[in-house]
Amino acid sequence: MVIAFIYQMFFVGLIAGAIAAVLTSLATEEADIVGVVGLVVGTVCGIPAAIFTFRDRWRTIEAVSSRYCAGMLNLSILYVPTIAWVYANVRAVQKLGGR
Repeated sequence: MVIAFIYQMFFVGLIAGAIAAVLTSLATEEADIVGVVGLVVGTVCGIPAAIFTFRDRWRTIEAVSSRYCAGMLNLSILYVPTIAWVYANVRAVQKLGGR
Protein backbone atom coordinates (compact mmCIF):
# COMPACT_ATOMS: atom_id res chain seq x y z
CA MET A 1 0.00 0.00 0.00
CA VAL A 2 2.80 2.40 0.79
CA ILE A 3 4.42 1.74 -2.57
CA ALA A 4 1.10 2.39 -4.34
CA PHE A 5 0.75 5.63 -2.36
CA ILE A 6 4.21 6.69 -3.54
CA TYR A 7 3.27 5.74 -7.12
CA GLN A 8 0.27 8.05 -6.87
CA MET A 9 2.29 10.94 -5.46
CA PHE A 10 4.90 10.53 -8.18
CA PHE A 11 2.39 10.13 -11.03
CA VAL A 12 0.25 13.17 -10.20
CA GLY A 13 3.26 15.23 -9.16
CA LEU A 14 5.08 14.41 -12.38
CA ILE A 15 2.17 15.49 -14.55
CA ALA A 16 1.46 18.70 -12.61
CA GLY A 17 5.15 19.56 -12.27
CA ALA A 18 5.82 18.99 -15.97
CA ILE A 19 2.94 21.23 -16.98
CA ALA A 20 4.09 23.95 -14.58
CA ALA A 21 7.70 23.63 -15.79
CA VAL A 22 6.67 23.95 -19.43
CA LEU A 23 4.55 27.01 -18.70
CA THR A 24 7.37 28.55 -16.66
CA SER A 25 9.90 27.86 -19.40
CA LEU A 26 7.75 29.89 -21.77
CA ALA A 27 8.08 32.87 -19.43
CA THR A 28 11.76 32.60 -18.48
CA GLU A 29 15.01 31.14 -19.74
CA GLU A 30 16.41 30.34 -16.29
CA ALA A 31 16.71 26.57 -15.97
CA ASP A 32 17.01 26.72 -12.18
CA ILE A 33 13.72 28.57 -11.81
CA VAL A 34 11.96 26.16 -14.16
CA GLY A 35 13.22 23.18 -12.16
CA VAL A 36 12.26 24.64 -8.80
CA VAL A 37 8.79 25.61 -10.00
CA GLY A 38 8.24 22.11 -11.42
CA LEU A 39 9.41 20.48 -8.20
CA VAL A 40 7.33 22.70 -5.92
CA VAL A 41 4.16 22.39 -8.00
CA GLY A 42 4.67 18.62 -8.30
CA THR A 43 5.05 18.25 -4.55
CA VAL A 44 2.14 20.55 -3.74
CA CYS A 45 -0.16 18.68 -6.13
CA GLY A 46 1.13 15.12 -5.66
CA ILE A 47 0.81 14.74 -1.91
CA PRO A 48 -2.81 15.97 -1.56
CA ALA A 49 -3.86 13.96 -4.62
CA ALA A 50 -2.43 10.78 -3.09
CA ILE A 51 -4.08 11.51 0.24
CA PHE A 52 -7.43 12.09 -1.50
CA THR A 53 -7.06 8.89 -3.52
CA PHE A 54 -6.22 6.65 -0.56
CA ARG A 55 -8.21 8.39 2.20
CA ASP A 56 -10.84 6.11 3.80
CA ARG A 57 -10.01 3.33 1.33
CA TRP A 58 -6.91 1.68 2.82
CA ARG A 59 -8.69 -1.47 3.97
CA THR A 60 -10.65 -1.95 0.76
CA ILE A 61 -7.64 -1.42 -1.47
CA GLU A 62 -5.51 -3.68 0.70
CA ALA A 63 -8.13 -6.43 0.68
CA VAL A 64 -8.50 -6.37 -3.10
CA SER A 65 -4.77 -6.23 -3.82
CA SER A 66 -3.92 -8.94 -1.27
CA ARG A 67 -6.04 -11.41 -3.27
CA TYR A 68 -3.40 -11.32 -5.97
CA CYS A 69 -0.39 -11.99 -3.75
CA ALA A 70 1.63 -15.01 -4.81
CA GLY A 71 2.85 -15.77 -1.32
CA MET A 72 6.46 -14.97 -2.20
CA LEU A 73 7.61 -11.48 -1.24
CA ASN A 74 10.12 -11.16 -4.06
CA LEU A 75 7.48 -11.92 -6.68
CA SER A 76 4.51 -10.10 -5.15
CA ILE A 77 6.41 -6.84 -4.64
CA LEU A 78 6.73 -6.55 -8.41
CA TYR A 79 3.05 -6.41 -9.32
CA VAL A 80 0.79 -6.07 -6.25
CA PRO A 81 1.55 -2.34 -5.70
CA THR A 82 0.53 -1.69 -9.29
CA ILE A 83 -2.75 -3.53 -8.74
CA ALA A 84 -3.35 -1.48 -5.58
CA TRP A 85 -2.54 1.75 -7.44
CA VAL A 86 -4.91 0.99 -10.31
CA TYR A 87 -7.72 -0.08 -7.96
CA ALA A 88 -7.23 3.03 -5.80
CA ASN A 89 -7.59 5.24 -8.86
CA VAL A 90 -10.73 3.37 -9.97
CA ARG A 91 -12.20 3.93 -6.51
CA ALA A 92 -11.23 7.63 -6.58
CA VAL A 93 -12.95 8.11 -9.96
CA GLN A 94 -16.04 6.38 -8.56
CA LYS A 95 -15.97 8.71 -5.55
CA LEU A 96 -15.77 11.74 -7.82
CA GLY A 97 -18.72 10.36 -9.75
CA GLY A 98 -20.77 10.09 -6.57
CA ARG A 99 -20.65 6.35 -5.99
